[in-house]
Amino acid sequence: MTHEFWTDSTGNRWRYESPALNAGYYGLADTGVLIRPGYAVHHRTIDNGPQFLSTLRAGEYAWPGGYRLEFVTSDGETITFDEARENLHQIIYSIRHGINDGWQVIACDFADEEEV
Repeated sequence: MTHEFWTDSTGNRWRYESPALNAGYYGLADTGVLIRPGYAVHHRTIDNGPQFLSTLRAGEYAWPGGYRLEFVTSDGETITFDEARENLHQIIYSIRHGINDGWQVIACDFADEEEV
């Protein structure tokens, strides 16, 4: 039996279990097993590490519309998704311990598109 993982459009993480190759083409029924609900979902407010990681996994573009998102810290500054990946450990530590040091992410919001 082989296992493949995927995330559906609602952000849930699934494991696909297919029958063994020698079971024939119409062998056992294929099943999908929900293993992590909310694996990759955008959270508007971020209260803990799992919500932050789920938002990070969901990607920097909102659907529908394709609007770019960014994180908002407790001091009002914004962090892009690339910057969040680079400073992941500092952000998780600040969220977990409630430290207002400029790394504590409290929300995810649309990025302001400013004309230059």
